[in-house]
Amino acid sequence: GMETVNLDLIFGTAGESMSSWVDTVLTAVGLETEHLSAYALTVERGTELSRQVAGGAPGPDNDDQADKYESFVATVGLPHYEVSNWARPGHECRYNLTTWAQGDYVAFGIGAHSHRNGVRSRNYRRLDQYLSLVEEGRSPVQATERLENWEKEKERLFLGLRLRRGVASGTAGAMLLDSPIGRRFVAAGVIASDDDRLLVLRPLLTDAVAREALALEPPPDCS
Repeated sequence: GMETVNLDLIFGTAGESMSSWVDTVLTAVGLETEHLSAYALTVERGTELSRQVAGGAPGPDNDDQADKYESFVATVGLPHYEVSNWARPGHECRYNLTTWAQGDYVAFGIGAHSHRNGVRSRNYRRLDQYLSLVEEGRSPVQATERLENWEKEKERLFLGLRLRRGVASGTAGAMLLDSPIGRRFVAAGVIASDDDRLLVLRPLLTDAVAREALALEPPPDCS
């Protein structure tokens, strides 16, 4: 069969012009791409980029990245199904959809995360540690955790808010809507409630909404 085109784009590198970014997006779409992801460049600790920025080199600018995200939304022309992901119908990434629905997935490789039967685990990030454990026939898992009750409910809301179709409000969503910050979000047109689903109307602000979801205190009957 014909090969499908799936591309990941990173925006917001220091020195990248808006016109250069838009040209990149148009080129990507012109390849008849089925699935397109767009992520803002982040400076991760311990990387060569972080050392350069710490030494005075220019790093990514938040306002510039926000402008480029909004230009991407306006330019890409593919259905937008998650904050950072666009796809032609039927080409949505099944792994991503499973992750955001608290489904099960298995981890392979350094630093990889898995979720099986309600238990989350993550592998060692350092290559030498990972390889020595695997070569000895031992598990490369560094840590595990089981989310229960309220923590699981908050995570359900936190992950589901990333989807453009929204997430079932449930207990945590109802509490967020009824909180002072939630009411401000609604008044500002950032979130909306529709048929017991909570939707983020302004995807650029999803992280701000998600932070408030994670900060919710448990109701008296749930811990």
